[in-house]
Amino acid sequence: MERENIVVPECYADTNLMNVLTGKKCNHQKGCATVCKTLEEKLNNKFAVAIIDKDKRQPKATEKYVEIGHTDSLIVCKHKDRSHYLILINPAIESFVWQAAVELGIPMQEYHLPDNIEDLKKITKSQSAKESEQLARLFKDLREASNVKCLNDVLGYMLDKK
Repeated sequence: MERENIVVPECYADTNLMNVLTGKKCNHQKGCATVCKTLEEKLNNKFAVAIIDKDKRQPKATEKYVEIGHTDSLIVCKHKDRSHYLILINPAIESFVWQAAVELGIPMQEYHLPDNIEDLKKITKSQSAKESEQLARLFKDLREASNVKCLNDVLGYMLDKK
């Protein structure tokens, strides 16, 4: 199975970020429950990595996962019985991106993006965020931020070692 089919992000902005980090199109699924269902039904006997936001309410399927590591902005979990991993962005992609931009001193206006998280959410929640060139450029420039670098390193390790 090709690399892009085994990386399963849940939201449009997560998908864009994963496409940037992996260099390939990922297997976008809308919402945490759909991501979990895809892992269980379509990738049940295969290695897979899902990327979801740490929402207040998680799907019941996430109870089958055990935390194996975390940072302030990422939680990595492994399925109890399968080669499935969840990477939870904590608390959500907008804060994750915002923190990275602040750390590197990158003004969002350079990417024609809003200078506050609430307005950024409106963009990241829209379907166009999946293919947004401005978000892709921002994500490329955020690669050296500690949280993005950590995500990229964990994802790269998982995909290389399975």
